[in-house]
Amino acid sequence: SGVAVDPYNIPISRLTLHADSVQEVDTTDPKQWAEVLRYFATQRDLVKPGIPFGKQIEDLLVLLPVRFVFDGNQGRYLRVLRNRFPYITPKYEAIHHPGAIHLV
Repeated sequence: SGVAVDPYNIPISRLTLHADSVQEVDTTDPKQWAEVLRYFATQRDLVKPGIPFGKQIEDLLVLLPVRFVFDGNQGRYLRVLRNRFPYITPKYEAIHHPGAIHLV
């Protein structure tokens, strides 16, 4: 026996990265990994409570153009080569899922 699941929409977000290319970061290379950690620490500090607005703007300018991204789908860090304005464009959409039958 099973339970039918009605069709539904899955809300997703997509980011378009305006760059010439990306290269996977070698996380076993201490120099490359240190660069990644510094970059994302600056990103983290940008939204930390209590950081003066002027420091946030300074950090934002240091982060652009984008130099690294984390690909959560593949679980890897990527170096961004020649990122250009508008750097990243977000897009929000819904993907239709036809539903499925789940056996219980």
